[in-house]
Amino acid sequence: DPVRDEGVGVGKRCATNAIGLCQSPNYTHRMTQSTETRRGPEAPDLSEKGGIRNGQPQRSDQRLFMQLLAFGGCHDSRSLAEALARAGVTGVIYEDVNDPRGIAVLTFDQNPAFFVDRVRPLLNAAPFASLVQKPEYTMLGRTYAIGYEPDLVDVLLARPRRPHRGGEGGGDRRAGGDHRRAPAPHRGGGHACGPPRAQSAPCLSPRVRQGLRPAVWLDPG
Repeated sequence: DPVRDEGVGVGKRCATNAIGLCQSPNYTHRMTQSTETRRGPEAPDLSEKGGIRNGQPQRSDQRLFMQLLAFGGCHDSRSLAEALARAGVTGVIYEDVNDPRGIAVLTFDQNPAFFVDRVRPLLNAAPFASLVQKPEYTMLGRTYAIGYEPDLVDVLLARPRRPHRGGEGGGDRRAGGDHRRAPAPHRGGGHACGPPRAQSAPCLSPRVRQGLRPAVWLDPG
């Protein structure tokens, strides 16, 4: 074989008539197990990041989740406010300017399971059970950071829950019989995203916000 004889980088070959001189590799043997543990992909970093504070970058895994549900057929929003207060649920009840029997209920909590464990049973009981839901106005969102917040925790958790006395609303009815002017929800931060995306707190799109006024602000905490 001229290729074998020249020895140009080709391994030694067995002669075709040399029986038993070369053996084929045995591929049936179990492979040796490596003691080194293979690392899987790293988990994604889902934390919220704010600006530098006290010389350190801010990070938080806490968020405020929000859900808005709209209903028709409500003749008295006071009874709804009382039911929310008895259940200890933090939220806002809005009255629909364009529907004399329309209301919306905004609830929020740091645990998204809150909407199933606490809000859902509440809305399936009186006085909410008799209302007719308007699913086209339903929104679910959460607060998030954009990376420049000077106080990350305040933006994510506290600011969206703070009412302020602004230009919206009137005829406030708080739990406990407080009939002062309605405190409109703060609009300056605690970004909320939801369908449709909004950057106001509570998370109401301009289309929804045009027809609603805050009637009751409940915060048992």
